Amino acid sequence: MSTDSTPISSPEPLAPARTPWAWLLLPFLLGLLVFSSTWGAGFVYDDIELLQTNPAMDEWGTIGRAFAEPFWSLAPFQQNYAGYYRPIPGVAFVVLHKFGGGEPFLYHFASTLVHALCALLVARLALGLGLGLRVGLIAGAAFALAGSHVEAVAWASALPDLLATCFSLLALDQLVRGRLPFAIGALALAMLSKESAYATWLLMVVVAAFGSARLPLPRRAPLLAGLFLVAGLIYVLRGFAFAEGPLPDGSSEGFALAAGFDLQLTRAGLSPSHETMLGLGLVARYLGFLVYPVESRPFRPLRLDHGPEDLSLWGPAALGALALLGAAAIWLLFARRRPWVQIGLGLLFVGLTPVLNTKSIGRFPFEERFVYLSSAGFVLLLALGINRLARGQAKRGRSSAGAGVALILSLAWLGLNLTPIARVTPQWAENEKFARWSTEVSPETMTPWLLAGLATLERAKSLPQRSAERAEVADDAFDLFERSLEVNVNDVLVAAHERESGNVGLGNALYVMGDYDTAKAVFEETLKGFPYAQEAHFGLSNCLLYQADVLYQRNALSSDAQVRAATTEQVLELADRALVHADQAVRGSRRIAAFYHNRSVARYWVGLLRDAGEFPAAEQDARVAFEMDPSSPQYFNHLLELLALQRNLDGLAEVIETYLERNPDAPDRQMLEEQLAALGQRN
Repeated sequence: MSTDSTPISSPEPLAPARTPWAWLLLPFLLGLLVFSSTWGAGFVYDDIELLQTNPAMDEWGTIGRAFAEPFWSLAPFQQNYAGYYRPIPGVAFVVLHKFGGGEPFLYHFASTLVHALCALLVARLALGLGLGLRVGLIAGAAFALAGSHVEAVAWASALPDLLATCFSLLALDQLVRGRLPFAIGALALAMLSKESAYATWLLMVVVAAFGSARLPLPRRAPLLAGLFLVAGLIYVLRGFAFAEGPLPDGSSEGFALAAGFDLQLTRAGLSPSHETMLGLGLVARYLGFLVYPVESRPFRPLRLDHGPEDLSLWGPAALGALALLGAAAIWLLFARRRPWVQIGLGLLFVGLTPVLNTKSIGRFPFEERFVYLSSAGFVLLLALGINRLARGQAKRGRSSAGAGVALILSLAWLGLNLTPIARVTPQWAENEKFARWSTEVSPETMTPWLLAGLATLERAKSLPQRSAERAEVADDAFDLFERSLEVNVNDVLVAAHERESGNVGLGNALYVMGDYDTAKAVFEETLKGFPYAQEAHFGLSNCLLYQADVLYQRNALSSDAQVRAATTEQVLELADRALVHADQAVRGSRRIAAFYHNRSVARYWVGLLRDAGEFPAAEQDARVAFEMDPSSPQYFNHLLELLALQRNLDGLAEVIETYLERNPDAPDRQMLEEQLAALGQRN
């Protein structure tokens, strides 16, 4: 295979080249090994509720839901589905959960595997563009080792970015080789993986319209027809997925004409000029990050204290505008005769166009994983430049001098990119470590402090109750939540639910510390400002149920009849209030087992002390909690108690069987099997 990459000056079509798969395994292996340290990592950030504790991931039926619903509707914690429709990652997550037992290893291995495939496809695409094996190997290796890819590969929830890029590269590879059906099929999979692949569709449309003097592209009419057929398919699927649910009259909107594209994620109230400058500035910042990926950090905030008159806004915007105009001019002048311009430069800049839609960037306009697709075009151009220097083809340069410069630049680039891989990848290994690191590199943003507080609070909950260590760790969490509330909402964009979470976090930390009265006061105060806060309603129901339990344990067996009667009234009053707040928690958009459990416990008290007719409703809520988290001994034992109170022997046997099936290593397995055998004899 020739490694010649002389600038194309002849309109002669490229000769088809055989793919040297043995050589292409080199970038594949590099991509697999460079991030192999992530295989032992855990879940972080959105992984926790999207992948780890999400009951939907344990159901095969979620595969059907992935095609019928917006992506984030598959997670129980999302209040805003935005305009995201990503069925392929939804399917992948379910399959990985099922075959990996819900453990993080398979998720991380899948991410590195897809990354390695992308590196291989970058090298193969270079061959299809006629750049030669040497350029292909350099480009593939550069993609595999790019420091800008840490977030995309190390974070399990970023799999949509990897899949969209992988299928996009496959589509472009098949396009430049003239294989229309495979190109269209791969493009459809890319667009069903993440919206960033819509940029690939746009690039293919432009390539089809302009044609090429060198590439054996499919004929224009069938190609354009196939591209618009894919776009129509995606639109129809999105239209049904974003259709509204049951309407007040019982009917439903079966198709949403806007197909979710009208949903707005960013509500910062920025002026049109500010938004335009923000988008153009992001183009410049992303290009800079591809060149210099050392400053890697998550949660870079959307600043509200920088207006259009500030250099920090209009300076990058001017650079971004110049870069886009320059790239467009070069593309128009040279694309038809130089395939590497048509695909490489096109992919680099078209892949960045989604950032111009500032309505959907959320609180964090700069997300490192967003450069993953564009970086494929970047490394193609980088590899071509390095190869030309090495062959002495730089202007006015000699071969030896060019080779020396190429070597120095290559080593410098390698050092720049291996630095964030070595330094930042370990930070994504564990949730609390990731959160603490985020507070150090992005202290001006509220999210890291909330994440650190939540992770610390979870650690406190795992410690023995009433222990000094538990109180100390919970107090640390309290400080982190307090710090989150110090973020100035006039300086950076903060979502309302973040302020809500900060206040709820204070109450939860106090509850874990054992200061129930103060926790209750904090939850009550939070509900004054956020009356629909599910977590605050849930936290308040926790405090009320705790008080009811303590009161009952102290006085229910008193020899004084008046004390017993007063206790019953007080417990019922607390249970009634807890039921109201637990019901509010359940009726919100978030669905977790603890909400149903609290409603069941409140109904249990009402059934026990006032109206036995509440037991069936309490059992129903307890069943929902148990089905959502069948590994919880708390939910299991509570459901057993309710069934026993109603003398439902068949129900007892069924629940015990389910618990043993879902928890084969349950410590009380022998006792439960004996109970199950006894129930069988009674029946």
